[in-house]
Amino acid sequence: MEFDTKLPIYQQMINIFEKMIISGELSPGEKMPSARDVARTYSINPNTAARIYNEMEQMGVVFTKRGQGTFVTEDSDVISKLKHVYVKKIFDDLFNELVTLKFERNEIEEIMKMYLDSMYGKV
Repeated sequence: MEFDTKLPIYQQMINIFEKMIISGELSPGEKMPSARDVARTYSINPNTAARIYNEMEQMGVVFTKRGQGTFVTEDSDVISKLKHVYVKKIFDDLFNELVTLKFERNEIEEIMKMYLDSMYGKV
């Protein structure tokens, strides 16, 4: 895997795991791979892998059972908040770019409607 040099590796890996949790690829209560396996799979330093899990545990996204491993949170409120934070960042980036490009509100609304219609069908 190639990492972006503009963002710390641990943060990029947290983003990857968050997407996996949001999408359901990692289910609530599911056991996470060991930090050692993460380090090996993604060719990162084992200390970085440990930091990823420590950061995610502080965020409440995962929890550790001593001697058993690290697991995805079962708290649906935490997962819901994670989704909202992620979506907000996407929309912030998108709308800031559209405003920078001088799109007007009605143009943005029309573009959004067009994309929603193409993804989900017309309402």
